[in-house]
Amino acid sequence: MYAVILAGGSGTRMGGKTPKPLIKINGKPLILHVVDNIKSVFGDVKIRIVVGKRNANEIMSRMGSDFDYAIQPKALGTADALKHGIEGIDPKEKVLIMYADTPLIRSSSIAGMVNFHKLKGAEITFLTGLSLRKYPYALVLKNESKKLLAVKEEMRSISPPPWEYNIGMYVINLEKISPLFSKIKAGSKGEYYIPELINVAIRKGLEVQTYMSFDESEYLGVNTKEDLRRVENVMAEREVEDREIDQE
Repeated sequence: MYAVILAGGSGTRMGGKTPKPLIKINGKPLILHVVDNIKSVFGDVKIRIVVGKRNANEIMSRMGSDFDYAIQPKALGTADALKHGIEGIDPKEKVLIMYADTPLIRSSSIAGMVNFHKLKGAEITFLTGLSLRKYPYALVLKNESKKLLAVKEEMRSISPPPWEYNIGMYVINLEKISPLFSKIKAGSKGEYYIPELINVAIRKGLEVQTYMSFDESEYLGVNTKEDLRRVENVMAEREVEDREIDQE
């Protein structure tokens, strides 16, 4: 298992100069919360961090030599970042992909999704979640039989809630998925997104699975100061819950 963390966020919407992956929650950079969650499942796993050219030196110097790094030369979307992130990895590897700003995805969800991926013999598995709330995430489209039809990055739902969203964690079989990057079409802003990679895999008839989280707190990423406060609150609540469990 190889883990790739996409860490190209600039953090400009946070109102400061610190790159988003290095913004601290509870005294620890966002990305290290994600790293710790991965390592709690896989131990001494190989981790590669994909950084944008603008913040590459700062992030690499702060994170140190315990990680591999890949640099995305231009901000051309998540699929482009991932394409750079998987270069040189053994094609036989299964690769876990996460974002540096999703510290609330639990270790149990990481482990569950990876095991589900293996059990289903899937080529891609990705984390989804149902909600009555509107999130700025790609929508997951399924038919009445719950068959996966597509994932739409730029779409407003016309159906009533609950909506199923792509939360932003993936497992891929590199050998089957790597050739698909050349088939991805750019979005309206000229960027390439991972949901379109999933759509290509669906059209090719590859085995694509969804793994659903029923804990809506896991859906929260960090894009604004308000998001940061929400994530801090959830972490505080989880600490209380964990202490109560330990005392039982």
